[in-house]
Amino acid sequence: MTQILLRPSAASRWIQCPASTRLCATVPESVSGQAAQLGTAIHALAHQCWLFESDPMSTVGDTIEGIVITQEAAAFAAHHIATVKELESRAGVMLEHHVTAFQSPAIKVAGTADVIGWDSETDSLDVMDLKTGRGYVDADSSQMKIYALGAMRALKRAYGVIRLTIVQPQTGPNRTHTMTLQELSDWDTKVLVPAVQAALDHNTKPQPSETACQWCPARAVCPAHIETFEAIDTEVLPPALSESRLAELLGLVESVEDYIVALRAYATQQIKDGAVIRGWQMGPKRPTRKWLFPQDGTIEALLDLGLSASEVYPHELITPAVAEKLLGKRKGLLEPLTKKESSGLTLCRAAGIGE
Repeated sequence: MTQILLRPSAASRWIQCPASTRLCATVPESVSGQAAQLGTAIHALAHQCWLFESDPMSTVGDTIEGIVITQEAAAFAAHHIATVKELESRAGVMLEHHVTAFQSPAIKVAGTADVIGWDSETDSLDVMDLKTGRGYVDADSSQMKIYALGAMRALKRAYGVIRLTIVQPQTGPNRTHTMTLQELSDWDTKVLVPAVQAALDHNTKPQPSETACQWCPARAVCPAHIETFEAIDTEVLPPALSESRLAELLGLVESVEDYIVALRAYATQQIKDGAVIRGWQMGPKRPTRKWLFPQDGTIEALLDLGLSASEVYPHELITPAVAEKLLGKRKGLLEPLTKKESSGLTLCRAAGIGE
């Protein structure tokens, strides 16, 4: 019997939808995207520089984990190291330590915690996680609580005060959620253990939700999404719909639209891996026209055709987004020069409805 591995990084999915665990086991692992690869490289850089007490900024231009280190990436690693050193000044510290929060012959909840710190005198445990993306990550998360449980098992001691810290330079200062041992134990008993037990139960049904399904690898093969898709496909719209039925259908459409995207991605990967899907194949994308000659030759040719220089090579003001990227850390200077303006109205959920 193969032991099921539940990763802390995917806890927000499998705790809300334990059935996704078995579904995901049927889907081949996809190659990590560029953002994930960059994050892995920054973690490796930070760990290396902490071990050898070197400056991450000196590695700009080097290749680590297949990624060329930029000045921004090195700065993220430096920020993380500074946080670790501050913790190290008052506590014992371990970096990149594998921890297990729950284990049985059938299932295991385990992963690698970025930073674990402990202080017996203050009876406190610190768990830190470096996030390199722009999407805000809450310190009060299932992933961090699992790391805390695993850290106490690794240290063979329970701590009365647990601090969970997210280090995410792209979203501002570090943020910390503090909880007691009793609160963590209650979460373990009431949330984690039931989810693990449900993941082992073959009768557990999928529980679709926006957060659980967002990054689920098995979305395309999920029975719940297939059922919703088929229900929408067979829906016959009468001349008029009641307001309640219209609201219900709109809610289903959101789920189906996301399912279609996942289904296309799944089918594309299957064909790339050698599958034969009757009636479908990989074909070239719609072609777009490009200039045949080098740029200088093209401009001259167009001018010879009677077009003016301003028509051939118009100059436009760059967008605020482009200016922000060019300015880097000085992007805050753009605030007095910009405004947010909607281009019109679009259909969306009303605030507070269906939440």
